Amino acid sequence: MRKLVSVGAIALLMSLLPISHVKAQELPYILRSGIEIKDDHPRETTYYFSLQVAGKALSQVVIDLPQGIKIEQRVDVVDTNNHEVGASYQRKSQQVLIAFAQPIAIGTTLNFYIHGLKTESSSPSVYNLLISVQFEGSKENIHIGTVRIQT
Repeated sequence: MRKLVSVGAIALLMSLLPISHVKAQELPYILRSGIEIKDDHPRETTYYFSLQVAGKALSQVVIDLPQGIKIEQRVDVVDTNNHEVGASYQRKSQQVLIAFAQPIAIGTTLNFYIHGLKTESSSPSVYNLLISVQFEGSKENIHIGTVRIQT
């Protein structure tokens, strides 16, 4: 009986918590991620991920960097035809804010290329970059997934 009451209390509390107004099928999603290593310059590694825009047009993407990792160069954002999409790039502490000059339309695939990613550790490590988006006309950052990179 005590377990039943506890489960009931937890269910009641969960039902009172605010839920996001965005359904999962209305969220942009990460298609793939990877690494490009130049044969002639192996230390110039580029990490990338692709994002499919869904639900609403995007105005911004936020990359949360874990402690011990930083981007020393830049993040390039292009569409599937390798055309720049008009994005500005700003670092704020452990966040990278990528704002788009024009909202990115639903159905667009964006490719993010991270140049100059450096870590404090000299040994191989695995890091998780948290990815959030901001829809056009909104100030709310919505977490959509994680990009895992290995150095």
